[in-house]
Amino acid sequence: MDSPCAISIEGQDIRVFVLDGRVIASFRIAGEGIDYREGTNQLEPYEMTPQIAELCIKACKALGLIFSGVDLKLRPDGSVVCIECNPGPMFEGFDRVAPVSIVSQLATWLIEKGKQLIK
Repeated sequence: MDSPCAISIEGQDIRVFVLDGRVIASFRIAGEGIDYREGTNQLEPYEMTPQIAELCIKACKALGLIFSGVDLKLRPDGSVVCIECNPGPMFEGFDRVAPVSIVSQLATWLIEKGKQLIK
């Protein structure tokens, strides 16, 4: 049941993963319905513009997020709407089609940060 306050933003679903001030992966999501997490969907790597990457990085910095999944809508007119920045993003399904593994990049970052702490 749809919420009476729910709105629908027309456009393509994009998920961008940001880690420590850099984009590590981005995907176009083709799904059914308002929320791509419901029903079936198809994921494919997405090459975004530098402007979209910078928007995602700035949003994460403003929120103090080191690792985040940023959900966007790429509207038909070319504009972008930032829906949310997830502080604990789900990435298993995305990792299966990622050109470079998200979990590997995250693990490498965590190991390097751990090494810095014990020096």
